[in-house]
Amino acid sequence: MKQQTNRIRMADQIFDASLLSGNFLGGFNSRVHGVERNATADGPARFERGQGWDKADELVRAGQIYFIHPFPHGQCKQTGFVYGGTWACNTCRTDGFQKPWWAIRVMKDGSAWCVVGEGFEDLQSSANYAFGDTREEALNAYAELMNQPVAA
Repeated sequence: MKQQTNRIRMADQIFDASLLSGNFLGGFNSRVHGVERNATADGPARFERGQGWDKADELVRAGQIYFIHPFPHGQCKQTGFVYGGTWACNTCRTDGFQKPWWAIRVMKDGSAWCVVGEGFEDLQSSANYAFGDTREEALNAYAELMNQPVAA
């Protein structure tokens, strides 16, 4: 595996793509983009795509890579789904609502959980982070922080 950065990277930027199948890489990238496993691992290549998705999920859960976390949007409490290269929602009939702050990394920091946004440098110079006692608390705190109106 190649060196870690503070940005989202696709499978070919992490692994030597010549050694892995396109289906594995596609499954990995699907997880990075926030697509659910059951939507990724379907059809004749489901086993290889599932392996790629599982590998990405392992790295996500270990806090080693950034990924898209589809937070609820606006007043709608649904997270939506990927359709045509963007996020869409049948409940509120919107599309393209993905926010740049959805690109996150979740990791354990001592006894707490920490969520950092893409581009995070450190606690002193970055404002895109939140903590919680559990993974879910950290995700909720980050969503609340990012949904705050910007002061003029």
